[in-house]
Amino acid sequence: MGHADSSPLLQQQLNLDAERAQEFVGRLRKVYHINKTDAHAQMARLGRIGFTQEEQVGFVAQALRAIGLTENFSRFILVVGHGSQSENNPYESALDCGACGGNLGVFNARILSHMANKPDVRQQLLEQGITIPNDTWFVPALHNTTTDQVVMYDLDLLPSSHPVYLDRLQNGLTAARRLCAQERIPELDFISETTSASDADKQALRNAMDWSQVRPEWGLSRNAYFIIGRRSLTQTISLDGRAFLHSYDYRIDRKLRLLENILTGPLVVGQWINMEHYFSTVDNEHYGSGSKVYHNVAGQFGVMTGNLSDLRTGLPAQTVLAKGQPYHEPMRLITVVEAPFDHVIAAINKVAVVRRLLNNGWIRFLIIDPESGKTHVYSRFQWQEYGESTSADQQILAEVKVS
Repeated sequence: MGHADSSPLLQQQLNLDAERAQEFVGRLRKVYHINKTDAHAQMARLGRIGFTQEEQVGFVAQALRAIGLTENFSRFILVVGHGSQSENNPYESALDCGACGGNLGVFNARILSHMANKPDVRQQLLEQGITIPNDTWFVPALHNTTTDQVVMYDLDLLPSSHPVYLDRLQNGLTAARRLCAQERIPELDFISETTSASDADKQALRNAMDWSQVRPEWGLSRNAYFIIGRRSLTQTISLDGRAFLHSYDYRIDRKLRLLENILTGPLVVGQWINMEHYFSTVDNEHYGSGSKVYHNVAGQFGVMTGNLSDLRTGLPAQTVLAKGQPYHEPMRLITVVEAPFDHVIAAINKVAVVRRLLNNGWIRFLIIDPESGKTHVYSRFQWQEYGESTSADQQILAEVKVS
């Protein structure tokens, strides 16, 4: 249709006579703007869909540096999003990824993995000082927080040399799932603490599929602290599933950009989650939404109690209370950063929202300085020095007990 009004080939393919073919072509041009000029504009728009090469390199580099993963890559790097599984649950999105708008996080994991596996992206990362070995493969996955099952995606894209190692990885994930269930399910009062890992795993699966289950999991109840630092900081501590852990190595962040991003994004989201649980616990009838048992879904945009009430906000009683008593401990988020004191202060001064949270007392803030061995705590509008710390572990635990 580029030059002639209609062609014999078009008439033949559409089984039209010349007059009707001419009318058809005219309608395409007039109504649907299918002509040479608009076609070029449309092709230009399609060419801008998606991320450019430079953007992809930037996303992957920032993600790797943000968690301190710039060397010692393993054969498999799992990029894991999270989500939940439950039936008949209007609050299902509250158990999914909050940073993904209450959706599953696997979509972001798949996109980032696809970028990181591109040879062209890796070549440009090499020029930035990040060397990803040829046998390293990024595998997207979804962590089902109700069952603790980790499902890997896009395995059909694996290099031919890698499937032989998958069984070992899958066996490890399965073993971890059962051990997590054995530790977590007794908290739901369905089984005793002496139940085997296999039986606990089966109960977790039942919770996910039970139409009448009002508490398939505790979700983020009992969240208490947000820890930014190297894994070695907390490796010997049992955090009881109460901490948001964010890997961070200050030694590769001399310009503070990574720490600023962590404070601006993940920390602020963690504080939102903490406050949501806080207020839903201290007054569940007013700031929470009461018991799920009496809820009716209203128009697929909210819930109401019975057949006559205002729309309920906040979290239901089954999320924060156990047998009428608080299961979630309402406390303001304790934020721990492992980095030199001046390094952290400079980053905080650049993030206005964190300064407001700090000065208004909505978060507790500790800085563990690995170079001086001292811990600094923000209290009463000033930083107080804890003194020489014999162990960063003890400083964290001491602060938790004080709070």
